[in-house]
Amino acid sequence: MKDLLARKHPQGALSDVLEELLDDYINRHDPMVKARRKAEASEKREAMQRAEASKKREAMQKAEASETVRASGRPGAKKSVEAPVTVLSRYIPMAVKHARILREGWQCTYISPQGVRCGATRHLEWDHVLPFALGGSSTEPGNVRISAQVTIENAHGKPLVWQGG
Repeated sequence: MKDLLARKHPQGALSDVLEELLDDYINRHDPMVKARRKAEASEKREAMQRAEASKKREAMQKAEASETVRASGRPGAKKSVEAPVTVLSRYIPMAVKHARILREGWQCTYISPQGVRCGATRHLEWDHVLPFALGGSSTEPGNVRISAQVTIENAHGKPLVWQGG
């Protein structure tokens, strides 16, 4: 490892190497860092897609205009477009997860009846506000929350058991 970092840390001090390893680990595994990185990448990707879509739209409009004039003899005649089919799934898309992580931070979102927010940052799970079985959506960020395992069990009527940690 010292050889790989020799240019950046010529002395090769163990503390420098260890700090570099820990920074790399955090950048790869911290949910907040991952969410920010994905959000930045998706913004860039969406900007590129918008630019490409506008170019395609312009080309299609030109092609459709010439095609409708040829087919019907009158400009402006349009074809019907079918709505896309959506498939319901329990799977929570990463974009929805990242949106919630950026909004809430990587901690439990449960708020007690006394108004105190649970501060748990361990044993977290994804949970649906309105359960999927009762028609809850996995693609709406407002229906997905981050909860500590103990909070989920209590919310679903199971006895509250301390999980430790």
